[in-house]
Amino acid sequence: MTNIKRTIALCFCAVFLSLGIFALDKIEYTVPEDNTVITVNEVFLAAINDDELPSVYLHADNAEWCFENYSLSRNAFAWLDFDSKIDVLPDLLKTDKEFEEIKNINGIFIDAKPGPAYPGLADICVTSDLINGEYSVFQIIYGKTDDGGENVEKTYLRHLTDKQSLLGHFSFAVSENTDFVLIPTEEYEKNKAAIDKYVSHIDCSGEDTGNAQNENSGNAIAEFLNSDKFFIAAAIIVLLCIAMIIFTLLYKKRARK
Repeated sequence: MTNIKRTIALCFCAVFLSLGIFALDKIEYTVPEDNTVITVNEVFLAAINDDELPSVYLHADNAEWCFENYSLSRNAFAWLDFDSKIDVLPDLLKTDKEFEEIKNINGIFIDAKPGPAYPGLADICVTSDLINGEYSVFQIIYGKTDDGGENVEKTYLRHLTDKQSLLGHFSFAVSENTDFVLIPTEEYEKNKAAIDKYVSHIDCSGEDTGNAQNENSGNAIAEFLNSDKFFIAAAIIVLLCIAMIIFTLLYKKRARK
């Protein structure tokens, strides 16, 4: 019985240890409603402890931000302050003036504050009661102007997904401020010809949007597989398996007696 108790205790210790690995190497910061600017020195640089960089979680008024440590370390100490405020607007009236023909179409505008690139790839979840239904999702790719103010690149929409069911929140991963347009499926199908005039399926680098998203996902997976977390977690899983085998053998041996 003593051996069985020790085995069970070992299993519980391994489980709690594995949970602790993913819980201890992160910090959380609540963004004040009256000052949504994230100061790098006070939030990110202050998170560094003994030359280790944890993941950083930001809790804003209507959004949750997650910066994984592997993403932050890619451009460590080259970070700039940024505004974390993201507005969810019930219409498209505030989208770029170039979308004159479609700005009165029913939809939702996800408006991020302009500014520098984020400290790393940010996983953001925006919450709002306005987001409720099935949508076609578009990202706004803003054009550029020359020194004289003339447009050298037009603003366009990047069509991301169709018939995406959303209930109270919208999640995305970006490395800098990005605006989105959510158009209800029925509204998009009714105005498809007008909307598609502003849509491009190729981004500025000439890569297909879907491939770019898959590549980002692949990079994230590769980073995790090469990280210390993966090897520690794998070792804990092996220990759990060994413990379970020992427990099973001891139980069978005791049952035979």
